[in-house]
Amino acid sequence: MALFAAIATACGTDRAAANTSVGSQFQIGWIQQDIQLAALKRAIKTKRRETWQWQDSSLTPRTPTDYKERTTKSPAFLEWIRDYWAEKLRKAKKKALNPPHKPEWECIHGHEAAWDNPGLTWQGYPSRYYGGLQMDRQFMATYGAFFVRKYGGRVVDGRAYGGEAHLWTPHEQMWVAEMAHRVRGFNPWPNTAPKCGLPT
Repeated sequence: MALFAAIATACGTDRAAANTSVGSQFQIGWIQQDIQLAALKRAIKTKRRETWQWQDSSLTPRTPTDYKERTTKSPAFLEWIRDYWAEKLRKAKKKALNPPHKPEWECIHGHEAAWDNPGLTWQGYPSRYYGGLQMDRQFMATYGAFFVRKYGGRVVDGRAYGGEAHLWTPHEQMWVAEMAHRVRGFNPWPNTAPKCGLPT
């Protein structure tokens, strides 16, 4: 009887150990999946945010989203959403960095001022024109109001600015110029556009 009892105890112990092992494997599997899902969701969030930043830079409406990644638990679907935003990001960045008249703006800029010109003449005197394409406040408010709001209140070298063009990136300045060009052509640059062979 003692022998049978010992065998039964041993078998029970083996079954318990096996059950514990299987349970641990399942738990590890769920943890690994949760880590994978969290990483995919972070990637989606990052790519979507960067896409919108580049779209903002080119004054392009943001790609809408329904945030489906917040409710799904499918790794395959999350990978699809990640890849979708990765492609949107690639296209948004390419567009933002390549305004339609980029060579023309770069030429005009070469005859105007530095991209970060804070409203000064070549001699260092105060001027009402800012940035590499020398935009005044009315021009900025008309065609670049988004960036005026975005950069408003920035403090540079102890001086507070109201979001003027010299605080914008070069491609943001060019996109604002593009907005003006659609209405006025190169007329806002009567002195420098002709130097680039452009009509005014």
